[in-house]
Amino acid sequence: MIVIMCYQRYSSRIYRQMREYLSKINAELSETLLCMSVIQQFGQENRVLKEFEKINESYLKKRFAMIKADSLFLYPVVTLMFVLAEVIASAICISWSYLCFSFLFTEFF
Repeated sequence: MIVIMCYQRYSSRIYRQMREYLSKINAELSETLLCMSVIQQFGQENRVLKEFEKINESYLKKRFAMIKADSLFLYPVVTLMFVLAEVIASAICISWSYLCFSFLFTEFF
């Protein structure tokens, strides 16, 4: 439970930052497409490209951080829960089988 709370706190912060960068990318792209003729007239293509690359790189870093958080926190917790569920199911099957066989053997003998 503590691991899930830590994951939620850490991942929500990263996810919020990812959305902010994605919003900046969309705004920059929209502005660039609308003002393309002005950008070309003033020869600002390189400046606009560098700004876009900077925002895109920041988004990429946050996306990798989110993937890392998922792999460090989420995958082990899900795997642990799966193993625990298998152990519990196996224990129930074994105890049920034991009860059924013990009932059969006590009735005939």
